[in-house]
Amino acid sequence: MLWHKILPLLMPVSLACAAPSPSSRDVSQKAVQQKLVKIAATIQNYEAQLSAVEHDLNQARAEESAILGELDQHNQRLMETIHYLRHATQYSPLLAMLSAPKPEDVIHTSLLLRSITPEIHRRNQQLLEKVKALSHVRAQLETRQNQLRDITFHYHEERNNLDALLKNHSPTVYAIGENPENNLNTFTLIPPVTGKLIPTYKDPRPEWASFTQGVIFSTRPGAHVISPLSGTIAFAGEYAKGQEKMVIVEAPNSHIVISGLGSLNCKAGQSIIAGEPIGRMPPKPPLKAGMPEQNTQRLYLEVWCQEQTIDPRTVLKEKRKEP
Repeated sequence: MLWHKILPLLMPVSLACAAPSPSSRDVSQKAVQQKLVKIAATIQNYEAQLSAVEHDLNQARAEESAILGELDQHNQRLMETIHYLRHATQYSPLLAMLSAPKPEDVIHTSLLLRSITPEIHRRNQQLLEKVKALSHVRAQLETRQNQLRDITFHYHEERNNLDALLKNHSPTVYAIGENPENNLNTFTLIPPVTGKLIPTYKDPRPEWASFTQGVIFSTRPGAHVISPLSGTIAFAGEYAKGQEKMVIVEAPNSHIVISGLGSLNCKAGQSIIAGEPIGRMPPKPPLKAGMPEQNTQRLYLEVWCQEQTIDPRTVLKEKRKEP
């Protein structure tokens, strides 16, 4: 990872210095941090709900499309049967019997009618079942769309609240060599983002060669990212020119590396608590000719303890509930 070249240039954060005595400003800053944690937790909860509802909607739309395709096929078969029946029985059985040149033709027509009628009934029943299924799926679609609308409204409302709070928030920044109070009794982390965890740690497959010292979270575009632990921001910025952004958080005897962010709302030297927002994932990239649409982004998490990497899954705990 390129952060190895950056970290040695940073002056180490001393863990021995005592925390400054609390003041009214410190208390106020702590209250703002706790409020940021609460809003960020609410936003990530909405993000998880949005992803779940969108998944259900996509499944329902795919089911609707499949049923419509089957209905179309059944309808075509039924039309073909009716067309054949009309062609074979242009006259009533009585007229067919009177006009038929041979008696066996009358028998053939009668047998044909008897065999086709149950088939028409069966296909009508199949059509009826598919129509009922389609009605059920469309009712689910309407319910999910209403849920999506409501969740989206509250999601954007909380995002606006977070943006307003961050705009007026002046984070505590410590001079290099100081360290804020850290209340972690055991070394545990909360997930930095909502999404699916891809266990790439020490994965021998070539596609994960650059990520074998940590894990990846596959998440929605623009997702909010929080700090998994309390500590001090040792680095916040681009880890390579033109590349996505990286954050390094220092804590006693450990540090974490998070990369793949699109924007940051933290800076080096800042005191931070677990759950506090540190940035957002990149938005959905513009569509390019010949390229598939990208519906997810990837956040990389690397955990160091006692100067060596560990599998983040061993220290990740369930997401902290909304305060």
